Amino acid sequence: MGKYYFQTQSPDLAAIAKRLVVWFKQHEYDVDVSQDDKDHFIQAKKTGSLRTLTGTNIAFKITLSPSDTADEFICDMATGKWAANLTGAGMTALFTGGATLLTGAMGAAWTYKVERDIVEFMETTLKFRKMRTESDGLAAVEASPISSPPPLPASRQSAPSLSPAEQARSQVQAEIRKLEDAHGAGILSDEELAAKKKDVFAKEAEYEIRIIVSEQTDKLKQALVDGILDSEECAKKIAAIEGAVRANMASDRMAKDKAERIAKLQAARDAGILSLEEYTTKVAALG
Repeated sequence: MGKYYFQTQSPDLAAIAKRLVVWFKQHEYDVDVSQDDKDHFIQAKKTGSLRTLTGTNIAFKITLSPSDTADEFICDMATGKWAANLTGAGMTALFTGGATLLTGAMGAAWTYKVERDIVEFMETTLKFRKMRTESDGLAAVEASPISSPPPLPASRQSAPSLSPAEQARSQVQAEIRKLEDAHGAGILSDEELAAKKKDVFAKEAEYEIRIIVSEQTDKLKQALVDGILDSEECAKKIAAIEGAVRANMASDRMAKDKAERIAKLQAARDAGILSLEEYTTKVAALG
């Protein structure tokens, strides 16, 4: 996600916010807006099947702020939880920071697509001149052409040789280390540590599914970015792939479980605990 600096004569942030609200509504988003003494805030949440895949409580967020440079304003884009009430204090802290909370194939493609489309809308329709960009908290650099694909996450760049299962296991281990550090610092009790570890270990299979789906849908994500597929078409295709991945993993788990049971039965037979007839009967019962 990025912070974009646009140039236009005497920027009217209220008018710009209204144009963006219209743009989101035309693209079938639920929209909410607010403002404080200097900034304007917009949050937009996709409707339809894409809303389910990106998260029903996840919103694309824009903060419009004045710049220290004359005839310039800042458009800061991020994703985060949908705020039930945008009025009141703390809006700047809620919206800014450029943190992208979405994960997975659809989320990554959706956020980049919306960001690219908004930049294009600002430049081509509203005729604002893009001066520079700050991306994900990095130093200001000249923006790449908006048609360029987004870079891969660092985790996928640094460990391309790891299998999805190994990547998922590594992610779980990293989360466990954080919990243990919190336990060592006295933040978590023994009971809380045990409960949270159990929750993290239970997520390993889900992490693996997300990684596999992400790896299998790169072409679909690029098709969404390039406008070949619309968001609903892309969502349906990714959902189909995810369904197939889940079914395959379930089948693999059943086969692995059966193999482990047969191995135990074989050991019991070899140790004389089971007769050959008992062994054969129990193996047949596994199907």
